[in-house]
Amino acid sequence: MYFARTSVTGAVKHWQLPDSIGVFAAPDNPERIGIARCRSWDAAGLAWWELMVHDKALPGLWVIIDREFWPA
Repeated sequence: MYFARTSVTGAVKHWQLPDSIGVFAAPDNPERIGIARCRSWDAAGLAWWELMVHDKALPGLWVIIDREFWPA
């Protein structure tokens, strides 16, 4: 499980966050374990992210729903 520290609830649209954000192991853990970069979005604006965690690229694209990253 990976988390974003954001006040946005629900599914994150590409215009709601910066293009690069931190990735965290838990919603209440302040230590960043990686970085997420917005790479694309769908017709509804749902942002698709690439994740780098502990200096390793995770496969595929991810979405953020209620502050949690999910495989797209």
